[in-house]
Amino acid sequence: MFYWGFLVDFTTIHYYDLGMLRPRKAPHLYRQDGIWHVRIYVPKPVIELVGSKEVHRTTDQSNRAAALKEAENIRADMYVWFNELHERANQEVQHIVDLADAEIADMARKVYLNYREEIDVEMAEIFRMSSSDQDAIMITEEERTPLFRSMLADFDLADAADANARMMLKQRGVTLPPDAPSYTKLIRRIREALTQVHVDAVNLYANTPSKGDNPYFIDPETQEPKRPSSGSSVLSTGRTLETLIPVVLAEVQATRGYKGEVPL
Repeated sequence: MFYWGFLVDFTTIHYYDLGMLRPRKAPHLYRQDGIWHVRIYVPKPVIELVGSKEVHRTTDQSNRAAALKEAENIRADMYVWFNELHERANQEVQHIVDLADAEIADMARKVYLNYREEIDVEMAEIFRMSSSDQDAIMITEEERTPLFRSMLADFDLADAADANARMMLKQRGVTLPPDAPSYTKLIRRIREALTQVHVDAVNLYANTPSKGDNPYFIDPETQEPKRPSSGSSVLSTGRTLETLIPVVLAEVQATRGYKGEVPL
């Protein structure tokens, strides 16, 4: 078992214990639309488990010094997760035949929250735009359904749900037979998670908050995402909404022209 930790002061994260994964360089910051983002390189031992060689997160800061401090905190949280994965990878894989409903909910909600983060970034960028620029990219409520259908048509829910399910199980160090009833339930919930993020996207651009929300993922009273019971991160696999949304919005713009409406 690894024993690890970190100490935090106002400017630096200090890692210790030679058995743990640690960053080798300062956080890599880059600016986009006036806001600093951080690129975090995934350590080689956990790239396969994470499903990516790097992770990108927004610091929500326009000041570079403040962004650097926030980037250190973001990276520290990510390295807690990297080390959890690394420790789990060195343990014997458990072969199980069932998952509790609470475990299924935990995994599905983690997948949802990770994809949802892209929507939150999009929303923050929209709020920083001028009123005229916001009007130029927003869609009408009548265009909402065609946009939603177009997004789902370009997003392979079945493959994405299966990839995320296998990734979640692998990160937990367990295997579950694909023909197990619990695996089918897990796939269904993750499909719902991915669908909900598409709902979030069209609600953002159509200014129709909460329309069509799934209460399994969104609390109807607070309209906030329901959190998984554990705090570990999960990265999405497959095509991301960050690249999909602009493409579909361009299709809507081209279809309706400058003053027309999208045909239903």
